[in-house]
Amino acid sequence: MNNDTLVSALHDVLGERILGLSTALGQVTVEISADCHHVVCERLRDDPRLGFEVMIDLCGIDYSTYGNTEWDAPRFAVVMQLLSIQHNIRMRLRSFCMDDESPVIESVTDLWPCANWFEREAFDFVVVQNFVFVQTVGNHVIQLAGNIDARAVGQVAAVGKAHA
Repeated sequence: MNNDTLVSALHDVLGERILGLSTALGQVTVEISADCHHVVCERLRDDPRLGFEVMIDLCGIDYSTYGNTEWDAPRFAVVMQLLSIQHNIRMRLRSFCMDDESPVIESVTDLWPCANWFEREAFDFVVVQNFVFVQTVGNHVIQLAGNIDARAVGQVAAVGKAHA
């Protein structure tokens, strides 16, 4: 697969969920809103035209001091590097959190278990008091948020300072 084939498949599979799409340094970057982050990730992984079965990296970015000009877009984003072994291609996915005061994005640990560590690192080091990763386990919602106080409650971890 080459970048042109990838771009075509991305448009077919994701359609209007794509807010932006670019190619730089030989790699395709897709920009989406955080509200469809999990659905898009699931499609990127499960659709046979894409097959991004490996999440290589995930980081959180605070764009408030990006460049030398005023940033006039959502402040926080989660950026993921994905690999399709079957198609031998990589891509970047950037999900912008639309609420700068309380940026929330759904966890993808159910899709790529390795995301657990990366999400914790993004939370700990990039936007310590701001990022919230949300994961649903059964009927319980778990949020990794600022000033956490994690406790074991049966098989579900309860996390303090939950955001509504």
